[in-house]
Amino acid sequence: MSNTRRYIQLSRRINTIENAYLPAVNPLGNYSSKQQDDLRAYLLLVHAEIEAYFEEISENKAKSAFRYWELNRTKSNVLLALVSFCGNSFTDQELETRINYALRSYIQKLKKNHGIKERNLLDILLPVGIEYSSIDTTWLNTMTSFGANRGEVAHSTASVQQPLDPVILKNSVTLILAEINNIDKRIKALK
Repeated sequence: MSNTRRYIQLSRRINTIENAYLPAVNPLGNYSSKQQDDLRAYLLLVHAEIEAYFEEISENKAKSAFRYWELNRTKSNVLLALVSFCGNSFTDQELETRINYALRSYIQKLKKNHGIKERNLLDILLPVGIEYSSIDTTWLNTMTSFGANRGEVAHSTASVQQPLDPVILKNSVTLILAEINNIDKRIKALK
């Protein structure tokens, strides 16, 4: 199965960021202040692109499932997952009302999302029907670590930050994208 256009866009954007900000590998591991700033920019920009990707692909999947349901009144695992995760005891028993509420609640939650750590990703992926058991836990740990590194860079002065290693960053992003590739195909296949 092929990937979504949004995943292809993400891959291309990360490649552009990589070409613009990752310095050539220095065997001694010595990087100038400018190169360290470029590495920080790389980390921040890649994090932002990944976060936007997950928010957009999941919102689009939920909205698409809703539109399909409106037209066909055919069951949808995506909508079933959304209603299951909305966490509200309904006083109105109309199915359309419950589905509308679940979709609006989910989109509001996406707008309040600020990160790509495990908890953020589970809050985004599970409500559209991605099964927890299908998500690589090592990848979730990598995402949490990547998100924590981004937080350190974004919320502290460069003078107190540990120097970044372009090889480690590049390898992390490569591993992250490999699993996003798999998740993207699963999201695309959701009905």
